[in-house]
Amino acid sequence: MQVIETKDATLVHEIMMDAFSEYADDPIPAGALNETLEQAKECLATIDRAYVLEEEGEALASVRFRQEDDYLYFYRLAVRRKARGKGYAKELIRMLEQEAEKLGLRAVRCNVRLMIASNIQLYESLGYQEIKRREVERHGETIVLVTMEKE
Repeated sequence: MQVIETKDATLVHEIMMDAFSEYADDPIPAGALNETLEQAKECLATIDRAYVLEEEGEALASVRFRQEDDYLYFYRLAVRRKARGKGYAKELIRMLEQEAEKLGLRAVRCNVRLMIASNIQLYESLGYQEIKRREVERHGETIVLVTMEKE
């Protein structure tokens, strides 16, 4: 297993689309599914960084992140559907935490939908705590986003 930093937006976008496709039929689909390759390229060319996890030369997971104030914010954590349950998400999060420490940042943060309990449980199992909730409108519906943080 190897984690590399990349600016290859095509690869990062492909992994994300595969991973988030499970939410395509949700009443309020994940915002990631609406992101175009061009938008991903723009973000990676300007403010975002990305890690990709590879095993035996195959890219299986990715995450995008950036520094905000005194913390590292990550989002679009994605594990290909065929590669789930093997610890890849935890490995990427561990790398993000190491990066935050290297940069001298106070914490690592992410946002997760309240309704996706398995993601909240994953972050809690790694020591993340809920620090706030907010309601956002998407497609005429309200969803609750939970901000989770680990110091």
